[in-house]
Amino acid sequence: MAKSGKHFAKFTIATNEKFRGVEKQTTEFHPVVVFGDAKAKFCEAYLHKGRMVMVKGKLRHRYYVDKDGVKRKYTQVNADQITIIGKRSDVDSVPTPKEEEEESTEPGGDEEGQPKSPGEDPF
Repeated sequence: MAKSGKHFAKFTIATNEKFRGVEKQTTEFHPVVVFGDAKAKFCEAYLHKGRMVMVKGKLRHRYYVDKDGVKRKYTQVNADQITIIGKRSDVDSVPTPKEEEEESTEPGGDEEGQPKSPGEDPF
């Protein structure tokens, strides 16, 4: 739960890329944050390691200074929509999260949406 009292879910997705003509595959990991009570509870109940999902949202970049004084960049996906994909039997048993009527405040900013001071990581 965020400081504002709103629920959110945080998880990581993996993406794979295969190269033609070369037997090489790369995997990258992307942090995802979902805001709102219904969506967070949906993710908690139905997402698990290995579950294939489609994520639609916005990329958010934040900068901070680590303990050694080095400026770092952190990128995450703020998800607007999560869709479970895969075998039909897996997808049929999963309900769709209800859309929420009110906007939620994202971690990383205060109640007015103003950014926190640099280097302050909400997680």
